[in-house]
Amino acid sequence: MCSWVELLTESKKISSIFWSDPLLLEDVELHEINFHRDGPKVTLRMDLKNYPSNPPKKWRLNNYNTVQVHLEFLDIQSCTLENWTKTSYRLKLDINMESDLVSLSAASDDFKIKLKSKFLYVSDITAYQNSLSDDQEIKDHKN
Repeated sequence: MCSWVELLTESKKISSIFWSDPLLLEDVELHEINFHRDGPKVTLRMDLKNYPSNPPKKWRLNNYNTVQVHLEFLDIQSCTLENWTKTSYRLKLDINMESDLVSLSAASDDFKIKLKSKFLYVSDITAYQNSLSDDQEIKDHKN
C-alpha cells in the first residue's frame, strides 16, 4: 500500500516541508469541509497532528507549532457525508487508490465521510501557533 502523498497530483509543496518525516493523517483535527460546484470538488481543511522536524524558517521564527493543510479532491465521482453535527472532529483519514480513483474514508463515533475523486491536491499548507493550554493538549492526546 502506498502513502497518500504518492496519490497527490503534485506532491512538491508538501514534500518540501515534510521531506524527512512521515506524513500521517491520524488524529487530524477537521475544521471545514467545502463543497464546490467547479470541478466538482471537495476541500477538507485540517490541522495535522505531526509537525516537521525541520520547518521553514518563517515557521520557526514565529514559534508556529501546528500545520494546517487543505486537501482538495477534484472531479468528484461519489460522496457521502453523515452527521456533521458537532463543532470539533478528530479523525483518521484513510486515502488510497481504488479502481483508478482516489478514495477517502474517515469516521468518528457518529460522523462519516466517504468520497471518490479523480485527483487529489494539497491546495494550501500553512502553520500557526496553536494556543491551546497545556491541560487541553494533554487531555486531547489522551483521547
